[in-house]
Amino acid sequence: MAKNDRKKKKTTPRKNPAHAQQERRRRINEWMDLVGRMCEACGAGDLFGSLTESERSYFEAARVPPIQLRKAAGHEIPAEVFSRLDSLFRNTIQKDVVHVPPSKKLIGLGEFLRAEAALRGIYIYSLTSTKDRAARWVERLEPFKSFVDDKDAHVMSPMMKLWTLMSYYGALCGDMKRMVFPVRLQWETQTKELSRMFQYFEISSMPAEHRVFQLGQQKRRSYRLLVQSVVALKVYPAELSTKVIPGLEDQPERRLPVYVQEHVRLRMNERLDPLAEDEMDHLLGDTMTSPKTVPLRGGAFLIELQMYHCLLGYVVAEVVNDGGGNAGEAVLMRTFLFVTQSGTPEGDRFNERLKVGNYEKSYFRLDRLAPFMTTDLCLDPVFQGILRECGIGDLIEVVKINRQIRSSLETREGNAEDIRNLLNIDAPSPGDTPPGSRSGSGRDSTSAPAPSPRRFRILRRGHRRPLNAFVRRPWIPKPLPAPTPPPPPVPSFPGPRRRAFVPLNARRRLRYKCPQHRSLDDRHHGQERP
Repeated sequence: MAKNDRKKKKTTPRKNPAHAQQERRRRINEWMDLVGRMCEACGAGDLFGSLTESERSYFEAARVPPIQLRKAAGHEIPAEVFSRLDSLFRNTIQKDVVHVPPSKKLIGLGEFLRAEAALRGIYIYSLTSTKDRAARWVERLEPFKSFVDDKDAHVMSPMMKLWTLMSYYGALCGDMKRMVFPVRLQWETQTKELSRMFQYFEISSMPAEHRVFQLGQQKRRSYRLLVQSVVALKVYPAELSTKVIPGLEDQPERRLPVYVQEHVRLRMNERLDPLAEDEMDHLLGDTMTSPKTVPLRGGAFLIELQMYHCLLGYVVAEVVNDGGGNAGEAVLMRTFLFVTQSGTPEGDRFNERLKVGNYEKSYFRLDRLAPFMTTDLCLDPVFQGILRECGIGDLIEVVKINRQIRSSLETREGNAEDIRNLLNIDAPSPGDTPPGSRSGSGRDSTSAPAPSPRRFRILRRGHRRPLNAFVRRPWIPKPLPAPTPPPPPVPSFPGPRRRAFVPLNARRRLRYKCPQHRSLDDRHHGQERP
């Protein structure tokens, strides 16, 4: 036999059957300890402490592995996406806790979801029995069964909460321009018993759908809007009913596909700066949950964009011809407007209230979310009243919720006072009486109306023509005039050495009147003037 044909000696040590049995018993003991803590939290600790042989065998056989995150078969998931989702999933099930009813004891989320199927199975098995012990199991586990079945109107079940969170994480990891990653809850079972049902999350992929629209002489590239709903817990292509599109309400109802230009996300990243770029696709998809529209000129319309059920801005859209689609028409989203920008109903009222225009709002950065989120604008009582007066009170709630969630946000104090001083916005005091109204003594105030504040014009850089809108500023006293300098000394009449500067007529008169000023030529010839 050749040397290379010899069998290689195995280097892995053989498993000792006794050690394997000990390991199996150790894992069963850990599992039974977890089930015991769950039964104690549910109020069935006395029943678990006196288990019968059949009940003990049932619980030992109901042992399942921890909940997992898997890749769907036939779907290509990028390694970095799956690694990020798996890291978020493991951190959630390890750090989150559950208040188990009715005792409200704390148990880890991963442990609760692992033992949930075993207690659900013993509850269903006890419903079919007529023994007194089975009735006690049903009575003790009734609050637990209602809790895991999501029948409580105030508290979401742990599995639904985790599924919602994983759907949100999947929406953040995806990109509607390239690919999105839906997350589904699946289950498998090896036997017909409910206690052996094993639940897991499955991540799949959905590629993007691109389309080019011809608008006049220009081509607009876009992609299909996908709704990544954390309420329906699924991902589906967006469609907008003609019943909510201005100008098409009277027509028979149709469902038009919705497409998005990349310009929309660019403007959202710019004007919603403190928010992460991963959240923009999720916010765009939420506009289709319960769409609200506002008509514009030229056939375009606005679609409300909300965050935490609060108005954050509008998406400008229009109906375009879609020759390659089944409906023949489609809704194309063109750009995004923040709620304080001109062109929105609230933004126009904001302009009238502050007496400002687009350039002034851009100068003070009032046309984006960043100053409201990172400064004290939404904490200032005067600005709060102005925002609510203009219909932008939802912005205060959005900022409040985001500051609770995002602890890294810092608030710069004094910005609201600076803007109020520059725009001459006075804080109203309770004792002030407006001109023309009746005072507290019952007399008519016949004083003249208050003079309008002074205004200064802000010029565009590189232009001489000022804007139509003005910005008001406080009155600044003029500086005192500087002392008048003494007048310069008067120069004397030039002497004989500077005779060239004397006019010719004056020199001639001097020659005839003063003999000493005669020229040398006249003296030499001895001639005298008549």
